[in-house]
Amino acid sequence: MQAISDLIVKLKRPSRSIELTQPKAMETQRQLLESLADIKDSLDFVSLSNHKSQGLTLVERISFAQQIQSRYDIPVLEHVTVAGIPKEKLLAHLAAYQTAGIQNILVVRGDDPLTDRTMKESAQLLTAIAANGGFNLAATLDIKHLIQQPAETLTNSLAKQAAGASFFITQPIQSLTQWQSGQRILRKQALQLPLVAGIMPPGASKGLKKDPTRGKLSKQSIQECQLLVQDLAREGLLGWHIFSPQLLSGETKSLIASICQEN
Repeated sequence: MQAISDLIVKLKRPSRSIELTQPKAMETQRQLLESLADIKDSLDFVSLSNHKSQGLTLVERISFAQQIQSRYDIPVLEHVTVAGIPKEKLLAHLAAYQTAGIQNILVVRGDDPLTDRTMKESAQLLTAIAANGGFNLAATLDIKHLIQQPAETLTNSLAKQAAGASFFITQPIQSLTQWQSGQRILRKQALQLPLVAGIMPPGASKGLKKDPTRGKLSKQSIQECQLLVQDLAREGLLGWHIFSPQLLSGETKSLIASICQEN
């Protein structure tokens, strides 16, 4: 399966991707897989978030990622949290990913409590995975934090870059102004990796903690998201990544289709 960082830089248009939360129930997983069929041709990759509350095992996570890749020939970006893998199990987990053909990994801080058996920072986990070889690694960058705390955020981001990250996905961008402010800071620094803009449609996160697989987008939310992507595209956007915690409803599919037509 293609390395996502290579895909992003080779495309002659912004890359298109979506983040989904893998459901626990098998029937809900089946529905989500089937709903992807309607938009598979509009996507360049899919990232899979695995909330601790879902109680998924590594085998279940890998199986679902494999099904997406094999059925739709779309690279899956599997989330791995800093606190999610005990140090002594990391190599076994990486071997399982490699055997399954999961090449692309997004390292995130995660919500799990840190212990003396887990990594402390994203750069540590990136370094450990990169040393194993065979993976295309991504990291996150929070534009809001970059603007509020530029020195600290840049130090962390440069550490992730040095540790082996090949591209960044931002936390949700709230406005064009926020994006432009972040870009002005980044242009003065040595952060050279491709940057994909994360976008959360307004209202999409409602009820996420209660049930990460449900939700509905309003027409206003869709329109606001469309306009933001259009504005970012005029800024030379390398790619957009829609955070979609709900199942792929008709509204979400319409949103993705409309963005792809215009960008």
